[in-house]
Amino acid sequence: MTATIATRGNHVIVDCGDFHVEIAHSGSVRVAARALMSSGDQVGKVGNSGSEQELFPQTR
Repeated sequence: MTATIATRGNHVIVDCGDFHVEIAHSGSVRVAARALMSSGDQVGKVGNSGSEQELFPQTR
């Protein structure tokens, strides 16, 4: 899933099966919603968006 939310800015949620990884506050998103990904695929570019000024990965 890709989206822009004011507090998280540009962000991507990657479904890894048993867990999800959210990468928020990126400068840009380089994947489409529901895209199949492989190890090493680029999901976005570092930048600042939303209410933070750094890339912010989070695992759930």
